[in-house]
Amino acid sequence: MREIAEKTAADYLRDLRFVISAPFLLKKKPEPDLAGHPETAALLSALEEDAAPLLIWFADGPPRRLGHYFERLVVFWLRNLPSVEIIAANLPLYEEKRTIGEIDLLFRFENVLYHIELAIKFYLNTGNPTHAAAYVGPMVKDTLKRKLGRLYGHQLPLGQRLAKTPYREELGIAEVPHPFAFVKGMLFQPLAQGFADDLPPGISPECSQGIWCCIRELNEATPLDFTHYRILSRLGWISSPFQPEELTHGGLPQFSQEMAAHIDEIPTPHLAALYQGEREVLRLFVTPDNWLLSAREAHPDEALSDEG
Repeated sequence: MREIAEKTAADYLRDLRFVISAPFLLKKKPEPDLAGHPETAALLSALEEDAAPLLIWFADGPPRRLGHYFERLVVFWLRNLPSVEIIAANLPLYEEKRTIGEIDLLFRFENVLYHIELAIKFYLNTGNPTHAAAYVGPMVKDTLKRKLGRLYGHQLPLGQRLAKTPYREELGIAEVPHPFAFVKGMLFQPLAQGFADDLPPGISPECSQGIWCCIRELNEATPLDFTHYRILSRLGWISSPFQPEELTHGGLPQFSQEMAAHIDEIPTPHLAALYQGEREVLRLFVTPDNWLLSAREAHPDEALSDEG
């Protein structure tokens, strides 16, 4: 599927709104709550009138990787809040000439130093909805369990080691920052199962959920009821809502045929937004028929199919 080569000012502003207002994936919310700060509302209002600052920020176009695009949007947002002072972004840490990690974002707000780790994540449930190990990324490279382990076991504790960095004085860092995870995204449940009421420990019950199925199941997906749809580029995974003129009019037979063509061209999971009229009703991942087998083969030590 062809990625969108260019984004308009309206696209960037829509994606920025998602970054700011979309539900968090994790139960523990980051501090401070800058989404609700009056300066954020003022920024968005100003960008509605003139989005030139966003276009300048992305003068070379958006990063190709979704995670990098997400991070760039967050940094743009915070650096344009007068009360926030960004100290460093993507700060590498070294000990004895060895890289030990990278801090995503350091900033001050009301004289308090914060360390924020940023991530945008999408996981498909392959078994028990309450097991983090059962949630696998679309490209089967990671699981929710592994991400949480790295986040809490390695990334967030990095701030405690700032005192040992050679540029601590240059950055004006005299204290250990308050660490938080700023993680957004969606969890996708199997079509036959539907949305899950019980989720893995540490996951917010308010997190966004979608549905996933393989292309074969899609052809039999009679419960899906929609009038319009949009098959999303990778950078479009964080876009919502779309305008009527951006949608394709059609129901399941047409959508299924078009999705099959995308998967034939690029045999990886593809994400779509389904609409009833002008209202989005579902985010749906459609995978190749062998995706579940590939996920289990990629993570043989994880309890991907454990139903207990």
